[in-house]
Amino acid sequence: MSFSEKFKYKESSVTMSDATGDEVNAYRSVSSLAIAALVFGLLSGVCVVYREFFMFALPILAVICGWLAAKQIRRNPEVYTGRNLITAGYLSAIFFTVAAGATYIHDQNRIPSDYQPIEFAQLQPTDKDAGSIVPQDSKILSDRKVFVRGYMSPGKGSVVKSFTLNSAQPDGCGHCAVDTKDTHHVFVKMTPGRTVNFTTRQLGVGGRFTVKDPPETNPDGSLRIYELEADFVR
Repeated sequence: MSFSEKFKYKESSVTMSDATGDEVNAYRSVSSLAIAALVFGLLSGVCVVYREFFMFALPILAVICGWLAAKQIRRNPEVYTGRNLITAGYLSAIFFTVAAGATYIHDQNRIPSDYQPIEFAQLQPTDKDAGSIVPQDSKILSDRKVFVRGYMSPGKGSVVKSFTLNSAQPDGCGHCAVDTKDTHHVFVKMTPGRTVNFTTRQLGVGGRFTVKDPPETNPDGSLRIYELEADFVR
């Protein structure tokens, strides 16, 4: 082999060796945190179905893992990759969280077709009820399944089987009885086996409505004109 041929061979060997080294140096591993962000983001889809409070830890974990992965890649860009996985994890977590919230709001506002929505204004006396304790128009609702919104009071414990639903509630006094007319209250008792958590927020109650004529007298001296045997609360 001539000198020129030997030089070309050596030069070729060096070039091939350099190329192989560049390929080795160019390889970057996918960040395990980025993979975790994507997995938690996709798992956030269960929030749409179950909507349990602890389930929302999944999108939170997706965001945390994504943030840590981005930090890891930023510090060691020559070692780690996975930015696309982080983005996909973020988008999945956001999408499923918004979808779960929208589904919850829809379910809360949805009224079953066999329940008649009513308002407290419909239960109040009019001019033609002069001298009558029980409004005439409210009597047509007796023994019907209705849905009405109001406020709970008074609160006796965090879980109750019966309560009074009021048309209004004093500010900052969720456990206080409301000093209004007797027609502004509906006594609610849950059907057997059902309970409800006390809340100061407005809630909707559905069930069998009863008009007491003549009214019953409560222990505090007020009149119980309306009762509702509730089978669901929202």
